[in-house]
Amino acid sequence: MKIKLWIKQKSPNFALRIFSEICLFIMPVKLRLQRQGRTHRAFFRIVAADARSPRDGRFIEKLGTFDPHKQFDRYELDAAAALKWLQQGAQPTDTVKNILSEEGVLLRHHLHKQGKTAEEIEKAYQDWKTTRDKKQETAQFAIQKSKTELASAAHAQEQAKRKERAAAISARLEEAAKEAAAAAKAAEAEATGEAPADEAEAASAPTAEVAENAAE
Repeated sequence: MKIKLWIKQKSPNFALRIFSEICLFIMPVKLRLQRQGRTHRAFFRIVAADARSPRDGRFIEKLGTFDPHKQFDRYELDAAAALKWLQQGAQPTDTVKNILSEEGVLLRHHLHKQGKTAEEIEKAYQDWKTTRDKKQETAQFAIQKSKTELASAAHAQEQAKRKERAAAISARLEEAAKEAAAAAKAAEAEATGEAPADEAEAASAPTAEVAENAAE
């Protein structure tokens, strides 16, 4: 009872630290992913859990989240808590190990094992973070530039297709207009040719009648 009262009087973080240390003594702890979300739109919690428990079962502490559908800023991680578990002997899975590496937690852990001071660790971490951020900015700029170029190329291709379609339609209309003009000209010529023939017939009819009367 005295121990419980003593722990309760401490801060919640202190109680959690005591609990995590006890867990490491009585169970193997792994840092791993726990699946959340829905089908085709899953995201993951990064948790410290008993290695013997199911993947999506109970966990000891939530360390962050991982959304694989994002291209950048996919992680939200409590780096201090993750570092604490590593220093206490927890083993990360391969995926979580990559996440911790990308967030600089493994760098801090490695420098801590080498006996570096807190100031040296922080300086090395800030230098590494500056370099990482520059690389990410360069990558983001390259991706954005590539997207812009692809969009421009697609737009130019669409404009070229539209011009081709417009030229084809214009050519068909022009051909149809020529055909209509030729048909109208032919009809006019035919009408003009029939009119003189009718006039000649009308003119020859009285002459024939006169000739017949003279013969009588």
